Amino acid sequence: MTTEGLQKFQDALKENPDIKELELINSKGSADNAGPIVFGFIRAIDRLKIKTFARGRCFSSCAVVFLMGYERTLLPGTANDPTTLGLHAARDNTNDELMSRLTNMVNEKITERSDGKISKALLDTMYQAKNKYGGLYIARKVKPGLSNVHFWTGDPNDDFAPVGHYTLDQLGIQYGEDAP
Repeated sequence: MTTEGLQKFQDALKENPDIKELELINSKGSADNAGPIVFGFIRAIDRLKIKTFARGRCFSSCAVVFLMGYERTLLPGTANDPTTLGLHAARDNTNDELMSRLTNMVNEKITERSDGKISKALLDTMYQAKNKYGGLYIARKVKPGLSNVHFWTGDPNDDFAPVGHYTLDQLGIQYGEDAP
């Protein structure tokens, strides 16, 4: 997610004010200026009540933008890029320092938008991560009986650990299929 990408989205909305859907495809998030980019997308999503879709990897600011949709749907990815959301606590890009105030604000917005289905307590699990790579991961497709939500510390020596027994439906996220 880049400033240029936000500008293209805003330009598309000016040309087509009836746009009601945003599809996010294989985004690692934002390297710089994540705050202004995310809040630029959120303002447009709020103004137009846009539904969001994600395909492939949707990490960091991409996951936040996705979760701000008025309806949220995870679409099929590919064998190499299964659809997964990755959320982490906000960190300063210069020194990797945790930005608790901003993280709390974003977590509250996600909880509110999901009508409480994605609880602040669940989101606060991100604070247990050791670095910016760790956090919560929400997978579109898992083996039957497994949770769609996992936590990873960010340490390559640690495994992903299931968090509860959440389904996408319990999180207010739809399991989407491609149109025939």
